[in-house]
Amino acid sequence: MLFMLPAFCLFVACEKDDITDESELMITVEDSGFLTEELSTGITDLSSEEEPLIYPNPFKTNCYLLIPEYTGRMVKVIISDDTGKFKVIRDSRNQGEETITLKFSKVPAGNYLCDVQIDEMVFRYELLKIE
Repeated sequence: MLFMLPAFCLFVACEKDDITDESELMITVEDSGFLTEELSTGITDLSSEEEPLIYPNPFKTNCYLLIPEYTGRMVKVIISDDTGKFKVIRDSRNQGEETITLKFSKVPAGNYLCDVQIDEMVFRYELLKIE
């Protein structure tokens, strides 16, 4: 990814998906009236791994959590409501891609959080159960 920045430019505008916390950002700037410098975040690129996916959202009764293939890694799934009550749905080693059914038939409509922890990575999703 190559950015051309004029000397007076103080920031780079980009889409959320262009740069992630785990991506490496290299900026090279030409010498003709521009600053010349190469910068690196030094953070390794994990873009080859996919994030878990929850669908549908909003939902009425059930939704599904698709966990990509993180073979051999510890996966923990926690659902919590707005009062802080939580339930651990899963806490075990991943054996490959799988889909988990999240059943909400016995809980009221409202907002819920789903935290998916894969080793040291944490993905947080806001869920909305509708009537």
